[in-house]
Amino acid sequence: MKVINKPDDLRLFCNQTKQPMKYQNKKVAGVWIDHDHAYIIRSSDYKSNGLFEIQEKIKADHHPEHSGSEHTFHQKQAQEQHKFFSALTSHLNQADALYIFGPGKAQEQLRNYLIEDKQYKNKEIVIGTAQHQTPNQLIAQVREHFYHN
Repeated sequence: MKVINKPDDLRLFCNQTKQPMKYQNKKVAGVWIDHDHAYIIRSSDYKSNGLFEIQEKIKADHHPEHSGSEHTFHQKQAQEQHKFFSALTSHLNQADALYIFGPGKAQEQLRNYLIEDKQYKNKEIVIGTAQHQTPNQLIAQVREHFYHN
């Protein structure tokens, strides 16, 4: 394993040349997500070639103000989550297979959001769990998923 640090991004390259048949010739992407932000991890051309990078970091909009009714507050939270997930999907629509992981239930909520979208109907979506990790650990977990499953 060789770690390459670049000023604008972090890359982790795996010298393996044989990938599992399951993902061969598929466009793959990983997403680490919690309720505050998400990292999109994939190769620049979506190929499962062993070279994965953090392509995007997307932050959720949170408005801590809780004025008005409880119903209005929950509606606003749902709207913010929808906006957050919508921003994520614009970066994932080319992928054939997605690995979504993170702490809590955010990965399940994103998966449920995606499967309601007909664009994701025939895409493989796998979820996993992970706590907060370093960028290299996030990249390694995505690589591990697509190379060893």
